[in-house]
Amino acid sequence: MRQLHPVSFHEHFVASGTYTFFQNDVPTGDVEHWTLHEPGAGAWTIRADHDGRDGTGANWLFEGFYNCTRRRIERFDLSLYGASHTEAKFIFESDELEISLRLDGGVKDLLDIPLPPAYVVRSPALVADGLVVGGDSRTIAAFAPALEIAAGLVQGGALETTTVARLADEPIEVADRRLDARVYRVHGDRGSDFTCWLDAYDIQLCHQSASGLTAVLTQYVHRPETTS
Repeated sequence: MRQLHPVSFHEHFVASGTYTFFQNDVPTGDVEHWTLHEPGAGAWTIRADHDGRDGTGANWLFEGFYNCTRRRIERFDLSLYGASHTEAKFIFESDELEISLRLDGGVKDLLDIPLPPAYVVRSPALVADGLVVGGDSRTIAAFAPALEIAAGLVQGGALETTTVARLADEPIEVADRRLDARVYRVHGDRGSDFTCWLDAYDIQLCHQSASGLTAVLTQYVHRPETTS
């Protein structure tokens, strides 16, 4: 697994896994490896490596800081590879977002985006998305970055009014195990419709979009004493 920054000696392991992607039940060739580590009480470092170089071409590295008490991502770094290479840093405050962008190692650009109260942060990393979805049925304002995958460009981002509906629980097969799961259907007014299956730790076991793209957790380890 590639990383933006190596795991430091003071970080404690929480979980790791790999998503394998399918389009209409046909493997795309993409995989997304991820880890969760605890740098200190009440926080997680989320690392993800999406490697589609032998598949769709999607190719990025992610590292985010998740506040477990507030249940939100407070910042993340994204390195997106395509025709160009964009290094992006997202820092979320109570009412605004600061994005710094560096294209092909050039001069850094800064963007400031105002945000409404009680927004949530969605990210490219599927494991982080599950942490946002988990909970009761509700409507939320969700910010997500805008990516041009083939071009390797990060074009700021946008808010989406998102409705989360909890469905009936059901078991699901994951990595040769049968696990209990909470099921959610998510609808965004900008078209991000999907269904996901979450375990007791709010880890996405399966993610199925309306377009037929499915991500299945094919490898998964979680330390047993940790709860979400």
